[in-house]
Amino acid sequence: SFVRPVYSRTVSFHFTSFLHCRPFSSQMGRCPEKHKRNERERTRVHQVNLGFERLRHTVRISDDKKLSKAETLRIAVRYIEHLKEMLENGRKEKIDFHFSPSSSTPSHCFPTTQPNFPNYAPDPLKSEKK
Repeated sequence: SFVRPVYSRTVSFHFTSFLHCRPFSSQMGRCPEKHKRNERERTRVHQVNLGFERLRHTVRISDDKKLSKAETLRIAVRYIEHLKEMLENGRKEKIDFHFSPSSSTPSHCFPTTQPNFPNYAPDPLKSEKK
């Protein structure tokens, strides 16, 4: 006969969740909680990827290659710092905008040309090896 495991309070949450989802009946391989978690994670990853696509479109330097997530973040940091410096110095540079095809609202505007911003920002994604 099958004996169910006894759970200790010191067992980690992930391990007890794993044991909870183990099939004890004739419905082998079914765990609705696990499927819901997986679906939420897929949705989250999809939303993150959509955000990176929008950021890539905003900071795009050229259409030749797709930027990685790390490259996109590095360029976005430099771009934001450049814009901040422009505001602090009171410089006014003309940047032409166009509306994205998906919407005619100003919140979906993107610059048609990229300013030539310097590469002076520290790289927050680069690990310091010592």
